[in-house]
Amino acid sequence: MKKVVLFGTMPKATNGVFSGPQRVAYNLFNSIKDTPDYDIVFLAMASSKITNKAKNKSKEKIIHSSFLGCIQYILKNRPSIVHIVQYTGRSILFLLWLKKILHFKLIYTCHGVVKYEIEKSENLKNRDLFIEGKIFERADLIIAVSQDLQNMIKRLYPKIDKEKLDVISNGIEENRTYKKVEVRKKYNIPKEKKILLSVGVRKIKNTKKIVENYLKLKDANFVLVVCGDKSNKYAQEIMGCYKKEIKDGKIIFTGFIGQDELYSFYEESHIYIQLSEIETFGLSVVEAMAFQTPVIISQGVGMNYLINKDKDKIMIHTSYEEFEKAIGFIQNNRAEIIRNNEQILKKLNWKTIGEIYTRKYLID
Repeated sequence: MKKVVLFGTMPKATNGVFSGPQRVAYNLFNSIKDTPDYDIVFLAMASSKITNKAKNKSKEKIIHSSFLGCIQYILKNRPSIVHIVQYTGRSILFLLWLKKILHFKLIYTCHGVVKYEIEKSENLKNRDLFIEGKIFERADLIIAVSQDLQNMIKRLYPKIDKEKLDVISNGIEENRTYKKVEVRKKYNIPKEKKILLSVGVRKIKNTKKIVENYLKLKDANFVLVVCGDKSNKYAQEIMGCYKKEIKDGKIIFTGFIGQDELYSFYEESHIYIQLSEIETFGLSVVEAMAFQTPVIISQGVGMNYLINKDKDKIMIHTSYEEFEKAIGFIQNNRAEIIRNNEQILKKLNWKTIGEIYTRKYLID
């Protein structure tokens, strides 16, 4: 039986605060973990407060351990495949070292390109550029989550071996189980107000432009809710500019929220908005669609290739005129848009995506 290790980070509580790549990794793992003839485990790297020893119980498929514990597990169990399911920084260098010793096949799912994002992120450093270069050089297979992302990798790393690049879309959960949170009650949103929702407060996501466009709307029956980290410098600048609107309840910045609350917002929202300068896939977009919430997206959102019908109506630049027209179009064609979205989602269920992953790197 071949041993396969998925390596990344993941909250211990399944209803905790997951990043987009963490949600993808969790669902990917669940979709392939019972593949016949393969022993597949998820090594979830945690803080050093977790015991170093990664316990290997036969029924334990997700193992939370410190990075040292993860290294010890790999050395002891000698997997034939290690799949880095998200960018994890310096730990990647140690996995590249282990690959040299143990000769396992190394796969990397890429959700973004450091070389592009470094100038727009407070968290990325020059060392991340070095690490990214090494994983692109030494991985046996690099999976980009959209065609746009694959094209970006080729453009920014022209010497990369293009034969080891592939595209597999992120998936979407068909049967979402979650505990409903009364978000209107929690954030004092009146029932008559229609929620415009956006997830992520970063410059690259054009959050400020979303706020500016929203405040120009003549229809006062909307409230804008923005979920995600509000402690970063960019978020603080926006919140500082719109203190009155926040105080009056016209704009709500929730900060980090758990999966249950996020899903509850998707379900409760009238329209989901993502006007990113670049979004390598746009998981939140398809998640919102799964809750029958129509979306407005920018041309920079990677999943836009999935939208065929009425693309020119809901995929916009960032101007207010386009923004207003898109909202009007959705208001007048909501039922049809939801039906169209359902067709898109059929291509993205995790059963299908898991089978593609299995075929690509377990069998090939």
